[in-house]
This record gives sequence, structure tokens and C-alpha cells, in this order.
Amino acid sequence: MKQYLGILLSAVYALVIRLLGGWDIIEINSISFLIIAPMALGFIPFYFSGEGYRRSWWKAVLFPLISVLVFLIIAVITKLEDLVCLIIIGAPYIAFSILVSVGLYILTREKKRMLRRTPGRSYQFRLF
Repeated sequence: MKQYLGILLSAVYALVIRLLGGWDIIEINSISFLIIAPMALGFIPFYFSGEGYRRSWWKAVLFPLISVLVFLIIAVITKLEDLVCLIIIGAPYIAFSILVSVGLYILTREKKRMLRRTPGRSYQFRLF
């Protein structure tokens, strides 16, 4: 159940960011809305999901995708965004959130692999 909490919390986070932009607290066309918010949408499900998510690359792709789609659907239904905005911000949101999530999946998998090879020693590991 905790793994699905990350999906819900990431959608709520994106809605809060969108509302803050609507109230002119943050600039809606800024880097925080177009890049950092989708990156957080990829990180939040990863953080709350536990070990199952870190073992399955399908979850690393699907959880952020579902988070973004839930946010976009709620934003369109509540008229925070129009359908055109859904198309415009949908692609970057999906791309950045999945990239962050898959990057974290690869990073933790590689770190775990390195720790199994050399117990008791810490080495630097490369992402790619």
C-alpha cells in the first residue's frame, strides 16, 4: 500500500505546484514548473515504494507515468489546465519523471551490485 502512496503524493505535489503558479507565488513558465516538478514526480514514487520498486524496471517506468497522468487528468477535470496545456506539458512531464525514476533505479541497482561484490569496502560507482 505504501508504494501507491507515492503515486498519490506526487500527483498532489504537482497540483500544489500548479496552484502556487496560478496564484503567482511561483512563475508557471519557470524551470521549477517545467523541469524540477516533473523530476520530483519521478522521485516521490521511488522514495515511497520500497524495495519492490527498486527491483522492477517496469515499476520504475509505470509509477511516474501514472503519477503524471493522474496529475494531468485532475488538472484538466478541475480546469486548472486546458486540454492544450495537457498536450504541451504532458510530454516533458512524462519524459523527465521517467528519466529520473529509471536513473534512480539504475543507480540503486548498480550500488547494490557493487556492495555485493565487495562487502565491507566502499568504492565509487559510475552511473553509466
